[in-house]
Amino acid sequence: MELVVLRHGTAEDHHAGGDFERALIEKGRRQARDAATLLQSSGLLPDIVLTSPLVRARQTAEEFCEAAGIPSPVVQPWLAAGMTAQTALGELVGFREFERVAIVGHEPDLSE
Repeated sequence: MELVVLRHGTAEDHHAGGDFERALIEKGRRQARDAATLLQSSGLLPDIVLTSPLVRARQTAEEFCEAAGIPSPVVQPWLAAGMTAQTALGELVGFREFERVAIVGHEPDLSE
């Protein structure tokens, strides 16, 4: 399996509903579409996109999928902020039938 790692796009600084409700700003939506264009032109589009349930990650994944013309993302609670590498590797085993999987999540989780 090849893994494509996407951090959510630029989001609001603050939201009255807290960190879980922060939405993308237009720049973040554009970043998601640009990532889709880049991967599409490189022949690297994923077979499936998995996303954190947090609003900004879901919106990034949705924009990405729409721009790439691929199926809608699948929400995975384990991708929420606070994910560990061990958890991710364990959960990704369930998607091994896919050649290329994209995950949309958060920092610093993705770097670790």
